[in-house]
Amino acid sequence: ILVFHTLACYWFWLGRFNDHESWGFINKFNNDSDLDFYIASVYFVMQTFTSTGYGDIQSRNYVELLTRVFMIIFGVVLYSLFTGKLSDEISKTVTEGELVSEKLKALQRLSDAYRLEKLTTNRITDSIHAKALKNAEHVGLEDCSDLKGAFLLATNQEQDQEVYNWCSLEYGKIC
Repeated sequence: ILVFHTLACYWFWLGRFNDHESWGFINKFNNDSDLDFYIASVYFVMQTFTSTGYGDIQSRNYVELLTRVFMIIFGVVLYSLFTGKLSDEISKTVTEGELVSEKLKALQRLSDAYRLEKLTTNRITDSIHAKALKNAEHVGLEDCSDLKGAFLLATNQEQDQEVYNWCSLEYGKIC
């Protein structure tokens, strides 16, 4: 918003305080109030930044033409950065959601195979969700070893190497 305002003020200045070849004079805005002139400036900057360019505001002097070129390039770069960042965030969110879903399915398989208590399953589920939200300390299970220990304790299987190996493999999908 600050960039739009600054460029609109600059465009306002170019049109209001330059000679009879300025965009304000050519497009017959020279008799408008300052507010109307500013609104026309904002309108011009917005349509230039978004590459809309209706052509209803013309300019003829080189300073205004170079300003237009700068605004077009700056608008395209800003738009590209914004959409790239937005796309990255959406992709990251989808990937994290898929990972949480995979972990919950692995937990369900473990829970079904070893008849985990509901409290243990809920505790691990809460930990998975908290970690996805970057808030693992809220649940009190800060890392995989705490979670694995809670699981193995709940199954009373910590002495059985085969079960421990299967749990570790399956549990790796959870952590």
